[in-house]
Amino acid sequence: MQGFVQGPLQVPTGVYEGTKSLIRNTIVGVFGTVSKITSSWSKGLLTLSNDETYMSKREEDFIRERPETIVDGVGYGLADVFRSLKSGTFGIIKQPVEGARKRGFKGLVKGVFFGLTGAVIKPASGALDLIARISEGGKNTATILEPNVEVRVRNPRPFYTKFQIVISSHP
Repeated sequence: MQGFVQGPLQVPTGVYEGTKSLIRNTIVGVFGTVSKITSSWSKGLLTLSNDETYMSKREEDFIRERPETIVDGVGYGLADVFRSLKSGTFGIIKQPVEGARKRGFKGLVKGVFFGLTGAVIKPASGALDLIARISEGGKNTATILEPNVEVRVRNPRPFYTKFQIVISSHP
């Protein structure tokens, strides 16, 4: 309607801008949804591995390392895959040794179980993290291309994680 008010020559410009906005916002929505879903699945899978150290390190990395572009997303995602493969592989030895040291034979058996499940679960979680990081990078790439004319009414409210990292309430 704005194009009709300003004159008939503005109609194609308005249609172009509206179509561009529709496509960009659709891309942002799809990539954002895929990123959140796969990240949640990955986090849920990791609870089965029972490796608190790995889970907290992953959570800290997700907070600190935000991909700005899809290329960053691929890089961070591949790093997550390699980290998960390394942790899963070394966990086969590490979990039983720690379990045996803390609780004897019963801890050894538990450690073997958690080491073997971690060897399967952590790489699967890493693959989901790769998809999540690429999707987040794709979403951020699409948002970089739009002009940012946001006028801040108030400063964002800070939220603190268990690692004492400030997370903004405004993405």
